[in-house]
Amino acid sequence: GAEVVQIETVGRPDVWRGAGAPVPNGIKNPSIQQSPLNTNGMYNTVNLNKRAITLDVTKPVGKKIFWSLIKNFDVLVDNFSPHVMTNWGVSLESLQAVRPDIIFASVSGYGRQGPLAEYPANGATTEPMSGFSSMHGYEGDVGMNTGGLIPDPISGYYLAASILTAIHYRKKTNRGQRIDSSMIESVAVQFGDALLEYSANNKIRRPTGNKHTDIAPHGVFKTKDKKWIAIATETDEAFRNLCMLLKMDALLNDKRFESSEDRKANETELNHLLNTALGSDFHSSDLAKLQKAGIHAAINSDFLEIYRNPNNQFIDRKFMQEIFHKEAGSHLLPTMPWQFSFTQRMQHKAAPCFGEHSEEVFFNELGIGRKEYLELVENKITGTDKQS
Repeated sequence: GAEVVQIETVGRPDVWRGAGAPVPNGIKNPSIQQSPLNTNGMYNTVNLNKRAITLDVTKPVGKKIFWSLIKNFDVLVDNFSPHVMTNWGVSLESLQAVRPDIIFASVSGYGRQGPLAEYPANGATTEPMSGFSSMHGYEGDVGMNTGGLIPDPISGYYLAASILTAIHYRKKTNRGQRIDSSMIESVAVQFGDALLEYSANNKIRRPTGNKHTDIAPHGVFKTKDKKWIAIATETDEAFRNLCMLLKMDALLNDKRFESSEDRKANETELNHLLNTALGSDFHSSDLAKLQKAGIHAAINSDFLEIYRNPNNQFIDRKFMQEIFHKEAGSHLLPTMPWQFSFTQRMQHKAAPCFGEHSEEVFFNELGIGRKEYLELVENKITGTDKQS
């Protein structure tokens, strides 16, 4: 329900807009005016429902507008290195002089204190430094980062939760506050179970690929038609059903695989036998037979196919929705991964074009008219990709 306004500058667009990159070939439309800043899939996917303005706060006029806008907003959020906002004269104290109950939230690689505070960071660096990467990867690896740079979304969710907590506190006390969030700490709290495992068993967790600590088989296997399916059998009954479906009845009398403990102890041999059986006799189209037999099984879907041909589950819950962007066209995009019982479902708006709402926000919030706005554009205090 929040009204979110993103601030960029004419000379420094959000890096996810892909400044310098051309309009992607797949969405080029000669009949309309398109800008590379408005057609980047990364930006357009994760900025639904926002408004975007450009404002150069390093210039006196831009700084004056910024401080005038602050009076009308509840929360200020940034993800700069810690010194940036301070250099612009933005602190909780200076903000509270303008709006006493404001919430000022920041997320950076390492937080505002400590010997690493001023170091630049991103998901690729905070993930290994947090210790997460040492447990992620294939068995025998020293460790590796996740493909999706998981510190970014983890940190974002924690930051959003901390802002909601601060809003709850403000409702009770009428006081705003400073939030200082650290990416490295957000990731480090994700593996408390590994810490408990070491405390209880003196065992340091290492990369194990797709294996489970107790369950076998538990992994990804290639089928006869060269598809990959994930299979896990949590019970003796599920394992028996798997053996019968794959015509591997001999395994049912093999002492190496009699119990879950036996199967785990002989997992390498078991996986080899399953790979052979699935690769020679099992077609991915028969996946439902495994599922009906109580075996956890799923196709390892290509992420592009999930968006090209969305799972009916996504469509039924309206998780994937067609969003029209005036320069990028219509695309199926992921929305919120939750539903509310008593809150009306919102109509999602496309990600904003570069500086799209500058004039609107300045007029609505500060009463800045057309003539004054055009003067700001001329002086590069604000503008859009078409004006700058």
